[in-house]
Amino acid sequence: MTKILMFLFGALLSLNCFAHGDHRELTKDDAIMAGKMQIQNLVVEKKIPATWSSAEVNSASATVTTIAGKQRWVVTYQEPNAKGNAKTLDVILTPAGQFVDYKVK
Repeated sequence: MTKILMFLFGALLSLNCFAHGDHRELTKDDAIMAGKMQIQNLVVEKKIPATWSSAEVNSASATVTTIAGKQRWVVTYQEPNAKGNAKTLDVILTPAGQFVDYKVK
């Protein structure tokens, strides 16, 4: 029984490796698009107001930077109609495009 469980566990691990086969780094345009999709997810999850759905990005505001010793894309979006003083939203992504965090300023 133990051998069967070990085999199944190993098979699952190998499938996970194949599922993440494309680890290319994003271009600036890719990062902007990934950030925009993440904004939509944050709106659906009600973590940010729906006004952010129409946020625009200035292509110069997508940069690769080091945060806590790791390379990250920081894509900054502007929303002039956002409620309160929060007019800027940073979406933080890994170089491959996985969502890390967001900050509303």
